[in-house]
Amino acid sequence: MKGSIKLSQKHGVNPTVMKCPICFADTGVALMGKLKGDEQAPRAIKDQEPCRTCSGHMTLGFLFVESYESGGDLITTGNRWVVTHESAIRMLGEERTKSGVARIMPEDAKALGFYDVPPTEGIDA
Repeated sequence: MKGSIKLSQKHGVNPTVMKCPICFADTGVALMGKLKGDEQAPRAIKDQEPCRTCSGHMTLGFLFVESYESGGDLITTGNRWVVTHESAIRMLGEERTKSGVARIMPEDAKALGFYDVPPTEGIDA
């Protein structure tokens, strides 16, 4: 049967949490089934597509997501700002704005004046 899952002897359907590649929000669950060597699926993996909130923000303009590093992990603060693509090009240059999104450290967000305006709220696209 097309689309069927081969069950793992050790881990059954072997679920993993899907995460938005931009904000790391949970986007769903993937059933991995039997992996090579009957390994356990990782706790979480990046989804192929952004979550609805990030996708919605990106339709409005260029998305800045505030993040910082802690213990080698990238942590998102939850703050995000949407600016026009023209503004983003002036701030970052054309090459760095092609993806439509950029991570920004808190000190850079403050230096750019983002803390003087409220972050963009969640959006249901």
